[in-house]
Amino acid sequence: MPGSRPLRGLFIRDSFVHGHQSEEIDPAAIEAERLHLAAITGCDFRYWHFDKVAIEDPMSCNLRLVEVVSEHRPDFIFYHPSISSYLIHRNVRPEFLFIARALTGASLVFSFGDVAYPYFAAYAAGYAAFGDVSVTWDGNGAKLAALAPPGKTILDLWTPTDRRVFRETGVERDIDVGFIGQTNNYRDRQAMLAALKGLGIHVATGGGNEGEYLDVADYARLFNRTRISLNFSKTKEGVTDQLKGRVFESILCGALLFESENEVTARFLTPYRHYVPFGDAADLAEKIRRYLADEPARREMVAAAQAHVLSTLTEEIWWQRLLGAIDLSRAGGKVLRV
Repeated sequence: MPGSRPLRGLFIRDSFVHGHQSEEIDPAAIEAERLHLAAITGCDFRYWHFDKVAIEDPMSCNLRLVEVVSEHRPDFIFYHPSISSYLIHRNVRPEFLFIARALTGASLVFSFGDVAYPYFAAYAAGYAAFGDVSVTWDGNGAKLAALAPPGKTILDLWTPTDRRVFRETGVERDIDVGFIGQTNNYRDRQAMLAALKGLGIHVATGGGNEGEYLDVADYARLFNRTRISLNFSKTKEGVTDQLKGRVFESILCGALLFESENEVTARFLTPYRHYVPFGDAADLAEKIRRYLADEPARREMVAAAQAHVLSTLTEEIWWQRLLGAIDLSRAGGKVLRV
């Protein structure tokens, strides 16, 4: 409404990299992120680092959350709980989130980047059960919706990719084919990369295994250096497909996406218009050779993919969808599961 104040949001944000106390994220980068989100959403965002408080004061950290919420009086609380087994003990206890909502009327908004695994989906469903809006990033929102109580709002979206980082920079594309991600514990990825090597296709790898993690700028730089970026959609067990953030990151950086055949990615992008799907190693090798030999065709598909992402799958649209669901929940409306 004209003249109405912006929505106030409390963003519970980790301050440590992968939960490691020795690797604190640059506070300036976090503040820049907060200002960026405020600019693209129009919300008045406050950040609060529960992970740091939980380490410093484990006995009263959850009570401190209630105090912060009572002081800030947000319209909604945005929380992305960890589903890693070694970090879940640092998540906010659900009953204190419930108390915070009861005391202030703030909507509870939960975000989940990975619900393809049954355990992760079940854990996320525990939060979704008492939350107002839950959003998934990996194309498996239906799994969460099946476990959550009827009537809960579940948005099945994509990874909200920051175009300040993931964009074409004009550096030389000196890597013909790359896979930027984890290979340890993924047998299908290891088998495919080995098969490609046997067929004479070299794939540059890195950036995903323990001890090889890159900061986000170096990660994006590799996509900018790559002509063809491979993605594998299966989970570690090789059973369920996921929509990976790498899909959008590679496209925005100007690499041509080659994606293992699956129905999840095809819900968001069109095969052979926005990316090249592949089957076995022989099929993948043939398609790699074809597009490496035809730079205009590669660039045409990249341009089509970028245009599609920038018009329908941006970070701004992601937040518009989410804020629309929050508005409806606060007005007592119902949002269909998407």
